[in-house]
Amino acid sequence: MKLNTDSGFTIIEIVAVLLVIGVITAFAIGRSADHNTELIVQTEILKARLRYAQSMSMKSNMVYSIQFDTNGYALNKYDPSPPGSIESLSFPGEESNQVVLSGRDLEIPAGTVGTVVSFNSKGIPCTDSEGETPLPGPDPLMVSITRLNAGDDGSQTISGPGIAIQPNTGFIP
Repeated sequence: MKLNTDSGFTIIEIVAVLLVIGVITAFAIGRSADHNTELIVQTEILKARLRYAQSMSMKSNMVYSIQFDTNGYALNKYDPSPPGSIESLSFPGEESNQVVLSGRDLEIPAGTVGTVVSFNSKGIPCTDSEGETPLPGPDPLMVSITRLNAGDDGSQTISGPGIAIQPNTGFIP
């Protein structure tokens, strides 16, 4: 009696099956992930805008600041020539001088509302619009954005990843 030694799967069939399983798994994981994309994106945009204000301060020898309120945040420039002159500016790519988060179900948390983060000509973070009061150390200033109406019933709020602004150096990781 002769045994059939041609049974089994070829390597191509095994690779094809594993490829299909991988695609289905990736799709399933992507569909079941928590969709806080807008929160994460807006946090990264805020981080980039803080870096922009710092860069503009060092480049122009002027004080640029970001003022936070309940609806969002705004970019300002302090001009010391007429003392106390604060000019409201818009960020590159923005039409308005106020970045409004409330229309996206996002808000600035109560602990951050009213906060001013300014950068003096050396890029050192300060807590006033004039860039004269350096951020007290050693702990960094934490800024974040919160997502409203989260969860199935819309009653949760979710805080995004915090942005740490290091005192003395202004490093924003």
